Amino acid sequence: KQFVREYPADFYLQDALDGASIMKALGYTKYSVMGWSDGANAAMHLAANKEVKDAVKKLVIFGGNSYVSEEDVEAYEAVRDVSKSWSERMRKEKSAAHGGLETLQILNDRYTDAMRSILYDLNGDVCLKELHNITCPTLILHGALDMICHDYHAQYIAKHITNSKLKVLEKGKHNLHMKYADEFRTLVRDFLTNNSESSYQEDDEPQPDIDQIAYGFMGSKSLFAALRAGIFDAIDSVDGSATFDEIESECDISGERLKTLLSACVALKLIRRRIDKGGNDLFHLPTASSKQLVRKSRQYWG
Repeated sequence: KQFVREYPADFYLQDALDGASIMKALGYTKYSVMGWSDGANAAMHLAANKEVKDAVKKLVIFGGNSYVSEEDVEAYEAVRDVSKSWSERMRKEKSAAHGGLETLQILNDRYTDAMRSILYDLNGDVCLKELHNITCPTLILHGALDMICHDYHAQYIAKHITNSKLKVLEKGKHNLHMKYADEFRTLVRDFLTNNSESSYQEDDEPQPDIDQIAYGFMGSKSLFAALRAGIFDAIDSVDGSATFDEIESECDISGERLKTLLSACVALKLIRRRIDKGGNDLFHLPTASSKQLVRKSRQYWG
């Protein structure tokens, strides 16, 4: 019986860990990673995951997205039925690659369902919380004419990966590595062979787990700082999800300090964040936070 892969909501992470396991089994302890489209999303997880990230020397990604929006899911739903919504050329090509039209339809249904799960069960988070954990030198390529993965995805990823560089190919589309193969090869080769971008070498001494030591203390500090600043009340006062500007107008803090505190609360799952089509952050409270962290609640913690 033919195997047809599953697409659980965390399949990008599973793909990343599978890739790392394969490299380990092959005897590689250090390597660079390149990913396109869904492969870019898995590559970001590989470069961010604390269990395997130290093996990644450099990262090259293109056509990826760190979040899924409602508009994205609508687009996936529009092409769910491969017999009706796909071109004949694409249908024949992909059917041959995946074992026939019936198998292709099953795969596309599972993939589309996974995108819905990411949006509605994970608040659209493909790898949002992981981006700041990517520390290796990173090259982000984007085709300005890419209609599958729009430019705001590349801009958002570049903004949140500290050691990154974004290069836009003005005439490139989603398949920029095929259409502009020579330029693509040159950009990637130059990036991977430029040793000046390599990070410092860790010493061989055992390293303390700073995250584990600091997390409990910092989590408590973030919670009570957000309570004092009125962040939870500000979000609760808005009908639906609140923008950063709406929260800022109701809080005792602003600017970078507010952004930092919001990011901490999102990481602690005290606040939920999703991204709209324009790449803007939208915040709302999970049920537990609404019940215990809003002043008007009878169970208020403050």
